[in-house]
Amino acid sequence: MSVEQTLQKEIEESERWLNIEKDDSTYKRDLMKRIELINWVLENMKNPDIQICDHIESKMSEIILSINQTYSILEADELDSELRILDWIFYQVCSNEVANQVYQAPNLSTILNPKIVTAIASTIRRNINILVDFCILRFRLHPDL
Repeated sequence: MSVEQTLQKEIEESERWLNIEKDDSTYKRDLMKRIELINWVLENMKNPDIQICDHIESKMSEIILSINQTYSILEADELDSELRILDWIFYQVCSNEVANQVYQAPNLSTILNPKIVTAIASTIRRNINILVDFCILRFRLHPDL
């Protein structure tokens, strides 16, 4: 299944759950944001002039900056959800590209398997997310530190 098909399937699944969800909730908000962001990525993937992985990373960086500049836990929560959705999209769209870049690097192609590199990159991303969450929480609890 291609990346586009995977993303399109995710939109369909999210829309199905969105129609089931009756109450306004964080879950419903996240479903709407997921659909919006996936559509944004699919639209940008159609443009050959856009390096989609760099574009997604740039948007993720903007969100991280926004999180760091907000003092509202509610706003930070929305931004954190958006960041996690983009992280999932980034993994779906860019994991093969990242693995191939590392795999094709000089002297590394003989010792690294792309699947291992992808797994390592995913683990590093998860650990970074945990660290970011910890730093945000610590700053909110102790802003004078």
